[in-house]
Amino acid sequence: RFQGKSWVKLIPVIKVLADAHIPWLGHLLKGTARLSYFHSTSELHDLLPGNDALLIRTVAPINPTIFPEFPSSLKFIGSATAGTDHVDVDWVEKNNIRFASSPGCNAPSVAEYVVTAMLLAIGDIAGLKRCRVGIIGFGHTGKAVSRMLDRIGVKWLAYDPPLEEMRTGFTGTDFADVLGCDIITLHVPLTVSGRWPTFRMIGEKELKGRKYRMFINAAR
Repeated sequence: RFQGKSWVKLIPVIKVLADAHIPWLGHLLKGTARLSYFHSTSELHDLLPGNDALLIRTVAPINPTIFPEFPSSLKFIGSATAGTDHVDVDWVEKNNIRFASSPGCNAPSVAEYVVTAMLLAIGDIAGLKRCRVGIIGFGHTGKAVSRMLDRIGVKWLAYDPPLEEMRTGFTGTDFADVLGCDIITLHVPLTVSGRWPTFRMIGEKELKGRKYRMFINAAR
């Protein structure tokens, strides 16, 4: 109290600019943020100044070419996606802006899509049980696919040497064995360097002489 009056500490309202196609934000942020939307990336330069946070999808590239400078108000960029190749994360962080993505957010949906596609291609569960599925990439989505295949009794092999090297307890098969399966499904990030780059990891050489019931690329 001061001179008979009660003083309440005012908390600044966080201003958030978000992609209009990200659902439920109005409900999730109700009462905690002042939310506005953009419908096209061409609007970002006009609408972003004055906002504390930016929420995007993969259709909004963030890099030094698009944003040679960020508004001084911007403190956070979040992407409602598992992948981050549309964002130059180093550039964002060099500008003292925090970045976050959503790994695993769509894993169950992708797994449902993949297994449904297999069933439609093979015809029924009995036919699918006679197949062996090779899962390349055993992160959130690859694991979700394996769990769904386990529920219906389908055998699978997994290949993910970076995960194996991290000593997580995962032991996968080798590349030749996984390519020898009846169905292949890809769930890897796009990488162009390191010991196991995924860019052009499967081509004419790897597929020569092989016949598949189905080949699914559910990766980026």
